[in-house]
Order: sequence, then structure tokens, then C-alpha cells
Amino acid sequence: MYDIGFIKTNLIDQFMVTFHPKETKDNLLRSLVINQNKDTILFPYNFNFHYILLEIKLEQGLVNVLESRRKDPEDYADMSKMLEKVWKVFTAQISGLPQDLRWKYPKCLWQEPGNNYCGYYVCEFIYNATAKNRRGYSKRQYEM
Repeated sequence: MYDIGFIKTNLIDQFMVTFHPKETKDNLLRSLVINQNKDTILFPYNFNFHYILLEIKLEQGLVNVLESRRKDPEDYADMSKMLEKVWKVFTAQISGLPQDLRWKYPKCLWQEPGNNYCGYYVCEFIYNATAKNRRGYSKRQYEM
């Protein structure tokens, strides 16, 4: 677990991206620099009253988007575009990392329609990213 860093959700969310983009870019860059020696950075992101988890694999330049409602990536494209711009600045300062980010949307637990438990699902995603023994889930839980 010592190889995992975190980005604070109170510094970077939809409100901050929309209304304070310069401050948000600075906070995002600072978070990447602070966590530059980690394998993975976990970034819970809130938009439209919904949380997702971005799992940033630094050495691969890979962002796994764990999203329990399977929303359209356009719904959080403003943050994705900002992260890509900040990544370019970050990789110009830190050598040996890919200059472009790749985005993947792996299968993950599916949030049942009609509930607002996205925070719970993000906690589950974080648990599975940090635990030695991952929890097993049924196929149904991935396909609701």
C-alpha cells in the first residue's frame, strides 16, 4: 500500500474545474509531483453529484476509470482534458514517463439504478486497489 498516492477530492471536483481552472490545474500538478514516486495514484472525482475513481498508473501513463453507473465519459470530459494538459506539464518535469495518457474503462461493480451509493462503490474500488486479497464479486454484480 505504500506505493499508492491519493489526490484530495476537496481540491479537485467539478466545481473547481469549472470555476477555478487555474487553481485546479496547479493543485493537480502539485498532487502529481508529490506522488511522483508512487506506482498508482487514486483520484476520486465528483461531478453532477456522482463519484468515480480514476486509478492513474504513472509508469504506464494509464488512467483506469472505475465508474459504477457507466456514464458517458463526456460527462466528465472537462476534468479529463485538464488532466491530460497537466500530465504534459508533469511529464516535461519528470523524465521517463509516457507523454500521453491512455484511458481505459475496465469492468467494475455496477451500481443498481435508483440508488445514490456511488461513494460506497468508490470505497470498494479503493479497497480492491489497496488490499492484498481482493474481494470476489459475482458476474451479476458487474452486469446490473
